[in-house]
Amino acid sequence: MSTLKADTIQSTGGGAATLTKQSAAKAWARIDSSGTMTAQNSLNLSSLTDGGVGQVQMNFSSSFNNAEYAGAGMAGNNGTTTGNRSQAVDNTPATGNFHFRNITGTSAGNQDDANIMMTIHGDLA
Repeated sequence: MSTLKADTIQSTGGGAATLTKQSAAKAWARIDSSGTMTAQNSLNLSSLTDGGVGQVQMNFSSSFNNAEYAGAGMAGNNGTTTGNRSQAVDNTPATGNFHFRNITGTSAGNQDDANIMMTIHGDLA
């Protein structure tokens, strides 16, 4: 069995390589915002911006082709979650970043959590 290792894969034209399965997520992150906001693991994430309690901005390493991508998420704490959680789009989506709020159903207020998981589907530029 052979192993292929690469830092960057580009198309023959020099742009982003097209994935064989177009349904694959083009960006995702598992975020801990319970203290200093950190990405526990991620794909296509250059950095996170903490906009305040429950406010997260994902900054993409590779921009999307347009801002018509779709995101889905979930959140909670380590077995101590009280109330429902939901994520809401906070600002107009941009090709280079996505800003959302993590909201608790208990008080309908913003909530930091140990486990915020967000995935983004769309076409990269």
